[in-house]
Amino acid sequence: MRPNDDGAIAAISTDQLLAAHRAVKANAFELLAKAGSPNAAAIAFGLVPLPTYGTDVLPQPSLRAIEGGSARDVDLLVGYAADETNVF
Repeated sequence: MRPNDDGAIAAISTDQLLAAHRAVKANAFELLAKAGSPNAAAIAFGLVPLPTYGTDVLPQPSLRAIEGGSARDVDLLVGYAADETNVF
């Protein structure tokens, strides 16, 4: 897959996307450390706020909801914020 290859991105199945997420998540701290991320320690020690669940708004973990079909027919928007997890 190449950047800006909309056709290839659109062809990714939900199962493939979730598998990729799990593969990256399993090695997230190692990948962040290798990349020299200043936030690796903050993430490792739980100092970065992450989504919570168990409320009316988000009753279950988001990936479980997606696996159950909650995002079916919802377009996917992917992006990032360079300073999203920085503690200012």
